[in-house]
Amino acid sequence: MVIGYLKHRETPTEYDMELCKMKEVSAIYKETSENRKEYRKILATIKEGDTLVLSELSDLGDVRCLLSVLKKMAKRGAYVRSVKEPWVDTGESTPETAVLEELTKIFR
Repeated sequence: MVIGYLKHRETPTEYDMELCKMKEVSAIYKETSENRKEYRKILATIKEGDTLVLSELSDLGDVRCLLSVLKKMAKRGAYVRSVKEPWVDTGESTPETAVLEELTKIFR
């Protein structure tokens, strides 16, 4: 399953613009506040073979949070892809994703 995640945005127009960028997404989780309830739902249910599609990496928070999520996804056999940063696709083997994988090992 391809799961889209949209962080809380200030206006409905911002949500609409982000949704247009997310192609081939089966389910969308949209935050309506800063409490990240939908984000926690995704982390609780994502499974092997699933892909989490982000509008941009910063939707996950700071670098430590990002690395933590990448590590959790890898342990579950799930992938992460970013629309804004197309070089981030852990389902593809690229030099950039190799760097991300090594960073997750460093920040355990």
